[in-house]
Amino acid sequence: VRRQPVWSSRAADALAGGAVVLYQEGGGLDLFFSESEGAVPYTEENLEAVVARVIDRWETVYGPAALRGRTRVLKEFDLTVCMERYLKRLALLSAEVARRPREPQQIPLEAALRYPPTARGSFVASKSVKKRVWDHAFARTAARLKPLPADQRSPNSENILAFSYLMMGHRDSDFDKLYWKLLPHSNTYAYFSKAVETLEAGVRRFPNDLLLRFNLGRLCYHTGRSERAYEVFGELAAATSVQFNPLLDLYGEDFGELNFTFRDYVDHLWRYLVTKEERWLERLSAIVMASAWHYRGLIELKWGDQARALKSFEKALRQHGHNACYHEQYANLLWTLSGRNPKARDLAVRHIGLAWDISPYCSGLLAKYAAWLHRSGDPTEAVQRLQAYDHLMGRIDGVTGSHAELRILAKARAELLEPALAGQ
Repeated sequence: VRRQPVWSSRAADALAGGAVVLYQEGGGLDLFFSESEGAVPYTEENLEAVVARVIDRWETVYGPAALRGRTRVLKEFDLTVCMERYLKRLALLSAEVARRPREPQQIPLEAALRYPPTARGSFVASKSVKKRVWDHAFARTAARLKPLPADQRSPNSENILAFSYLMMGHRDSDFDKLYWKLLPHSNTYAYFSKAVETLEAGVRRFPNDLLLRFNLGRLCYHTGRSERAYEVFGELAAATSVQFNPLLDLYGEDFGELNFTFRDYVDHLWRYLVTKEERWLERLSAIVMASAWHYRGLIELKWGDQARALKSFEKALRQHGHNACYHEQYANLLWTLSGRNPKARDLAVRHIGLAWDISPYCSGLLAKYAAWLHRSGDPTEAVQRLQAYDHLMGRIDGVTGSHAELRILAKARAELLEPALAGQ
C-alpha cells in the first residue's frame, strides 16, 4: 500500500483475507494494527529487504501475525458493526439538517489523516474536506523529499516526489476534466509541470533507469505533452542497456488499466520476489515495454499515421498480449483499414474476441464482437456469444459498461438474439 493520506480500505481487505500488508511509514495504519497483526511498515528505500524478511520468516513470524490480523479485522469490521456506525452517521446528518444552517465544522487535518472512515463516515464528507486532507498529505511528502540534495535522491524518491505533485494537481481539478484541456495558468497545470520537471531531472541523473523513464513518458502523455512522450517511449524502444528495478513506484492504478496491465505486473512481481527466477523479471520488463509500444501507437493514431500505429500495436501485443485494451485498439484499427480484405477482417474479429475473453463482463466489447461476427457472415456465433453473456450476467448483480455501450448491446440483442430465439 503506497502512502495513503486516509485510511486504506484495501489494506483492511487484505488483512481480512489473511495477508500481510506492507505500508509506507507514516501512513497511519500503525495506529490501528501492529506488525504482530500483519501490518508491516517500509520506506521508499527498503521495500525489497522488507519483502524478503516477510517471505523468509513467514512460517514462524508473519504467517501467525497475518492470522491474528485477520481475526481482529473480521471482528472490528463485522457487517453489523459497520451498519450500526453507518446508521448512526445518517442519524447525525438528519439531525444536522433540522438545525439552523451554520458554518461547516473544520476537521483538523491531522485527525482527518488518522481517523478510520468507517467510524467517521468519510464517504459522505464534503469534497472540500477531502481536498484539504489530500493536499496536506501529499504536500507533506513533497516537503520531506524536495529539500534533499539531488545526489541524495534515489530513483524512487524522484518517482514519489513527482507522484505527490501529480496527485496534488489531480485533486485540485475536477475529476472529469481532461488533462490536456487545462489552462496554463491553473494550479493543476502548475502541479503537473512540477511532476514532469521532477521526472525529467531524475532521468537526467539516472538515464538507464527503465521505470523512471517509463513513468516520465506516461506522465507526459496524460498531461498533454504528446511530442515529449513519443520521444521518451522511442528512447525506451531503442535502448540496448537498461537498469530495471521492478520495485520502483509505477503509478499503476492512477492511470487505470487501459494502457498498462498493472494486475499482471503485480502478479509477476510477486512471483519474482518469491522465486528470484529471471524469467519473471523478463516478463515484468516485457509488460512495461508492451505499454510503451501501445502508448506510441496511441500517439501515432492521434497524429493520423494509421499504418505506423498498427505496427506499434502489433509490437505491444507481441510483448504482452493479456490486455483487453491492446487487442481492442489493434482490432479497431485493423477493421478500419481492412476494406474488402476478408483475412484482415477475420483477424480483427479474432482480436476483438480475445479482448472479450480477457474482459468477459464488458458489454461494449461484446456488442462490438457480436456485430462484427454478424457482418462477417457468422450470425450463429454472434447469437451464441450474446446468449453466453446473458447466462454469465444472470449469475451476478449488475451490468458493466457505459450507457452508450449498453445501448449498443441492446441493439445487437434486438437485431440478432431476439429474432434467433423467435425462430426457435
